[in-house]
Amino acid sequence: MKFDYGVVTPFPNNEKRKQGGAARFIKQIVQHFEGIRGKIYSEQLPDERIEVLDHYEVVPSWKKSGFAPFKEVIEDIDREKISKLLVNFEFGAYGGIVGIIWLLFFYLGLRIKRVRIVTIFHPAVLTYAEMVGIADHLGKNKHSLSLFIYAIGMRFYALLLSLLSSKIVTFEEEFGQRLERLGVPKKKISVIPHQIYGKASQSTFPKGKLSLLFFGFLVPYKGLDLLLDAYGCVDKQKISLTVVGGKSPNAMNDSYYDYITKRMAHEEVDYVDYVPDDEIPKYFRNAHLLILPYKNLMASSGPLAWAIGEGRPFLMSSNLKAYLQNVDFIEAMKFNKVSSNDILFEFDSNSLAKKLDFYADNREKLEALQDVSFKLQVFRSSELTARRYKQLLFS
Repeated sequence: MKFDYGVVTPFPNNEKRKQGGAARFIKQIVQHFEGIRGKIYSEQLPDERIEVLDHYEVVPSWKKSGFAPFKEVIEDIDREKISKLLVNFEFGAYGGIVGIIWLLFFYLGLRIKRVRIVTIFHPAVLTYAEMVGIADHLGKNKHSLSLFIYAIGMRFYALLLSLLSSKIVTFEEEFGQRLERLGVPKKKISVIPHQIYGKASQSTFPKGKLSLLFFGFLVPYKGLDLLLDAYGCVDKQKISLTVVGGKSPNAMNDSYYDYITKRMAHEEVDYVDYVPDDEIPKYFRNAHLLILPYKNLMASSGPLAWAIGEGRPFLMSSNLKAYLQNVDFIEAMKFNKVSSNDILFEFDSNSLAKKLDFYADNREKLEALQDVSFKLQVFRSSELTARRYKQLLFS
């Protein structure tokens, strides 16, 4: 059976297993690669199995540890004569420092064999100052030499991986510009915004209190502690908060998770641990606003993709203003007469609390924000996004 392309990615078949955004993202892309057949090289995990579907086959093939973890993959690519490969890249997806170093050797071997590699590069390339801001998330002391070396090493790694790629895809204009500043040629970089999740819902708002939603793994850089500070300042008769998320499988330590779950237990917060994909839409449809109180711009936002797909408005900290700089975002906001001030809040609890109180008292203002999501559903549909990747892979 001939394969037209390959994909290296986290891709768990077990839907109950916790998975990050990279795994969910690539599933939705390849499901819309119609008319061609692909081979998905996924991580070898307990209970994972070969799965054969109509237009792709999933084969657990690589591990996060051990010697030459991609050996099976490169041998199979050679055997199947696959000449086009998508690699779905996050720093934590391939087993830490050792794993991503092995990935460079894997790339080098593929380029020697003249395989076209399109890398989907999820993270933003961070400066040292930005790394200091997320030192707790990385499990490092913000004043340590090891953090300084780590910051330089991650930037150098991003440059090497980009240069070994035939093309590199980022989700945000800002992310592409950061790669350019590292020395990656502009012609290598393509910006394809993150596709929506869900079914492009046009559902109406629920009745009752202004319902806030925080969604995602409970890690320090996502700023849930700031949201809890703000929530402590608002009228609970008007506003409620639901938090959906669990411990990250890539967390460096458990201290923040332990702290934030204990804190939620003492607040009027409806907390739900990790939920499988088929249960996610109901939490967005039961909310008025998704809140993204992030401390740092780390990567594109899966929760934002869910909010857009389910037709829900969102508020985000000013640290994420780069999201609003994509061409489609600018057009959607202009079309609906929405400004960045309507969506952004300064990274402090008072600014967020004022914004929440405003929308609790002015519900009609939410409709314009919702219309931004409806417009972005068109620009970021899974079908359109998949066509762009298919064109890039086979050009």
